[in-house]
Amino acid sequence: MIDEVHLHFSFPSNSTSVEHWVHTCPALQGTLTRQTRVEQVQYRYRGLQIDLWFAQGRGRVKGSLHSFAQGHNRGLFTFSAVKAACEQLANDLALPAETLKVYKLEIGVNLKLDTSPASFLESLISHKRKPFWPKEPHDKEPRPLLFYAKYGDYKIKMYDKATYHRIQGEAIPKNSELLRFEVRYHRIRALLRPLRIALLTLKDLAEPKLLLRFSEILAVHWKHCKRREPKNFTGLTPRKCELLSAGDDQDLTAHLRQLKSVSWNTKRQCELNKLQIGSKRRRPPHPFDQIFQQTLLCMQGKAAEKNG
Repeated sequence: MIDEVHLHFSFPSNSTSVEHWVHTCPALQGTLTRQTRVEQVQYRYRGLQIDLWFAQGRGRVKGSLHSFAQGHNRGLFTFSAVKAACEQLANDLALPAETLKVYKLEIGVNLKLDTSPASFLESLISHKRKPFWPKEPHDKEPRPLLFYAKYGDYKIKMYDKATYHRIQGEAIPKNSELLRFEVRYHRIRALLRPLRIALLTLKDLAEPKLLLRFSEILAVHWKHCKRREPKNFTGLTPRKCELLSAGDDQDLTAHLRQLKSVSWNTKRQCELNKLQIGSKRRRPPHPFDQIFQQTLLCMQGKAAEKNG
């Protein structure tokens, strides 16, 4: 559910407490990786980076909470596992969980597939009205593995996670495919607004009710992802067939917004939405949609309850 997280915190109130905290905090007994000057140091601990600014009396933790908990971020990170990881991290930092404030956050899900997600990724068109862009592949990558739609405060990402990790040298079986879907909030305000809260802390991240809201937010964003899919033109006039077919052309849509009036484009979009909904109802759902919903339930522990 939760992957990368940036947590900010303040030191204890007096110098004696700070010195005692630094020498006894379990997380700060990790590897000292950098010391640019006496006032600033950096540690690595269970995959996390911990920065301390002594002159300013503050610190930061960043990295994958999922990897911190499980040693990797390829599996299923259930609500109960997230709660345990948050409690463990607060304990290892020797700080109250409510004092660790969240400034950046990734929420997402790994979908286990039987086949490669390559064709699914290449069919992505847009999220709401933002186009999906492929990330330029590295030399070892056979094709673009990651596609994203970018907003001012957050980014939607989908990528071929299994192939990515294989390229990194990890032993992942060929028949074990993964599609990663995530929302990366690089400004936390975009997440605070729908949650209707002013502040998010590590303590909050351990709450099942909040994790359930994260699941609902992921489901909404998944629904907003538009893909090129076979059209069903049954019962449509030639004009409506043309409109349904042209609806996937983002360049054409952008051109018409400039060329035609707002009311004309609004009317066109309303008609197109109805046609797309009708076409979708006349064809079977994409199998990944069902896998996505099942995985959300598994993260909540509901699938285990049904089987038990």
